[in-house]
Amino acid sequence: MKKQIKGNAQKYLSFKEAWARIKSAQEAGFYLEAIAIQESIMSDRITSYLSHTAMLPKKTRPSFADLLREWKKDTTVPEGKEFGDLRFAIDDVWRSMRNEAIHGLVKSEPGKPTMPVEEFIKLSRCAARMGEKLAREVQNWHRKQFSAAK
Repeated sequence: MKKQIKGNAQKYLSFKEAWARIKSAQEAGFYLEAIAIQESIMSDRITSYLSHTAMLPKKTRPSFADLLREWKKDTTVPEGKEFGDLRFAIDDVWRSMRNEAIHGLVKSEPGKPTMPVEEFIKLSRCAARMGEKLAREVQNWHRKQFSAAK
């Protein structure tokens, strides 16, 4: 019978697997997978913070945009080493790059060509690299918020 891992140990193993998949996805050129996992990490940490500060949206499953909107209302500025205000870097810079990457391969305006594949790959790679840095900064920021409270 396999022993079930609970609590923070399970969260640690989930994050360890997420970071391993981000690395292997980027190495294999699967940038959209990396971007999706990065968003999941950021969403999880932002959700945790908003929950602890009683700012979590009252929706059953708030979207990434909902979380960012509420996070921007907070007076505490989440500073990252490389990007400064993480809310701005994520919402105003990375999220639009991520949207373009997620939809860029096949979506286009009616009657217009899609983005050239080489351009799509370059954009996706850039979004994945930036997303990895941002996800790490959000995770580190979150850790500092709650280690300071103890």
